[in-house]
Amino acid sequence: MKDDPIIAEIRRVRHRISKECGHDPYKLVERYMKIQEARESRARRAAARSRRRMMARRLPNAGVS
Repeated sequence: MKDDPIIAEIRRVRHRISKECGHDPYKLVERYMKIQEARESRARRAAARSRRRMMARRLPNAGVS
């Protein structure tokens, strides 16, 4: 099987991240959980902005029949 350069890059990055965490699986999980929390927070803020924009578009027409 030929070496896939994309798979090789993924493995290099995963190894670098593992090395940064001292190859400690608990530290790795902690790192990924922090990233996940940050992304969830960003997603919640984006959803709130989207809801506000949608409501702002609806409000000017709310009293028109």
